Amino acid sequence: MKVSKQTLKLSVSVVAAALIGMFSIAPASASTQKGESTDASNQVCVAQIETGSQTCYPQGTDWASATEKLTGTPVIVAATAAEYKASYDALASRSRTVSPMAVTIILGYIYDDINYGGGSTYITGQAGSGSSCGGQNWYYNNLGTIGWNDRASAMQPRSGYNMNIWENANQGGAHVGGYSNNPWLGVLSDKGTSLSWTP
Repeated sequence: MKVSKQTLKLSVSVVAAALIGMFSIAPASASTQKGESTDASNQVCVAQIETGSQTCYPQGTDWASATEKLTGTPVIVAATAAEYKASYDALASRSRTVSPMAVTIILGYIYDDINYGGGSTYITGQAGSGSSCGGQNWYYNNLGTIGWNDRASAMQPRSGYNMNIWENANQGGAHVGGYSNNPWLGVLSDKGTSLSWTP
């Protein structure tokens, strides 16, 4: 059987296009499942404590609106407990719910680089009380599940919480943190494995 060069070139092009299509990379807005790492250098990612999953968006995306659609609850972005309470009360006054309204709160941000540079992940939790974000403690026991083990170099607590990064899983070993922003994590820079928040 004789095959022309033109037919052969066409066949190679079709096979190459099919292979490229099979191995294409998902867009940055695709959800990253538990256990998968992400290259967040030009993305903002949101990790949910309750599900252990992380969703990443291109820088510049309105991640709060996207997270609200994903969780089905309003997102409150507040630097202090007073800001959180004011936002919660404003939302609750417009809501027709009798019981405490469920909201997604931003507990804090972690960053790849010092001075809040590079990729970032925002850690969220579900809360239902207007007072001190529910007044509860929060824990992210293993940052490795979202690709952040031994990676963070800076962090910012939110919603009036004391945020700590810990050397080991399950809040073990040395820790650094507080109520204030941490542009550099010092001895735990690129060495943190778990997080905790206390009111």
